[in-house]
Amino acid sequence: GDGCVGKFGDSLRHYSTANTARDMDLLRESMGFKKINYLGYSYGTYLGGVYATLFPKNVESMVLDSAFDPVGDTEEEDALTQAIGFNETYNRFGAWCEDNKSCAFTTSDFNSDWLALEEKLDEESIVTKSGRFVNQEVLETATVQALYSEDYWSILAKALQDARNGKGAGLLALADEYNGRDAKGHYATSSNSKPIIECASGIVSKGAKNPAKLLKTAKEKAPWYYRHAKKSWFEESDCGKSFDDAELISLDYSGDALIVVIGGEKDAATPFRWAEKMSKNLKGSVLVTYTGEGHTSVGSNRCTTKIARQVFSKGIFPTVGTKCGIDLPLEQPGWWADLSRTVPGVRYPGVEFGSSFEFAPEDYFSEFLVIDKDVDASRAAIAAAFSSRGLVNMSPENDGLGDYIFFGNPQVQQQFFGLGFITKADMEDLGFVAPYGFLPEGSTLAVIYSYPLD
Repeated sequence: GDGCVGKFGDSLRHYSTANTARDMDLLRESMGFKKINYLGYSYGTYLGGVYATLFPKNVESMVLDSAFDPVGDTEEEDALTQAIGFNETYNRFGAWCEDNKSCAFTTSDFNSDWLALEEKLDEESIVTKSGRFVNQEVLETATVQALYSEDYWSILAKALQDARNGKGAGLLALADEYNGRDAKGHYATSSNSKPIIECASGIVSKGAKNPAKLLKTAKEKAPWYYRHAKKSWFEESDCGKSFDDAELISLDYSGDALIVVIGGEKDAATPFRWAEKMSKNLKGSVLVTYTGEGHTSVGSNRCTTKIARQVFSKGIFPTVGTKCGIDLPLEQPGWWADLSRTVPGVRYPGVEFGSSFEFAPEDYFSEFLVIDKDVDASRAAIAAAFSSRGLVNMSPENDGLGDYIFFGNPQVQQQFFGLGFITKADMEDLGFVAPYGFLPEGSTLAVIYSYPLD
């Protein structure tokens, strides 16, 4: 805000997307590369598109995930695209909470109950043990943070219920994550840099011709997101005179580089229409649709991650019309049952249990076993069982506690098991106590797992 303008003055207008793209090209040149390979997320997709527009011959490949292309948006599209995205995700979260017994925020009318909590926190903040205040703005920020990823939904639900009961730490943790606040109270620079970059790049509304009409439309199409909106919100730009000459760079690329644009059908922050537009502007690119919840998917979704890996390591395009869905649990390998049944111990049920120890069912096929022996004896018993079926210990130096032990079949490359042990202390740290997660005295919890070798 004013502090930045007072310190840097008119020089702020140079902090634009186009100038960042030019800096990127200087980095490429200084590192001795003829071309770049680029992975961009969210606003980073627009930065990648601007780079490709300005330096088309210097691009080898790009994957642009959760695409953002604001060029050419109408006043209404500028005001409503992201607003509708968040509003729809808020509604889906609410429906999930109303229909899901595992949602900690007990409700039959989520929106009414959320608004009631907002009013309550507006009237009286929760004061945490650390002396910090949790008010209605913390509630909103925490909720927005959780709408970026379905992984946060259960966390938000518990935080909402805790706030109902006068405990604000959960909401504060989510809000701190959104704002980039660390344990020492230091904040990331993004809250300050984002509006400067947007203003310098022309990524900002200049003010609506009919703000009263736009306000009415906004409240109709995104009622939660714009519940406190006023006509003044749409009357003028938030940027000062220093940015009067800032203009958006229109994406225009027709080179021969591999460019993949990924858009999420349920992306709150960068709705799918921007991905469609960016793909058209980057001629020759391939548009991939991610059908799951959340903002960005490369690195968290197996399908889109594999696409990015193939683009960058093998120069392979996905086919036109490719869709990536949510990750489903891996099917049991055909050879698993025959080999695993020789392992001693009682099977420990529950997919969710495995996920708690980072054995996500879409990445690993795993079984947990309670063995009535200590760790050393359990390790020896499992090793003997594997050896009897022709598996070889490929990491004899590992103990299964600090590092997992790997057993492979020298005759069949795809047949292998990982073996590890989980202590009672590990379980208690994650809240697995009696009756669920309880280990009988003198017993050991072992995990055996495998994953696709592709």
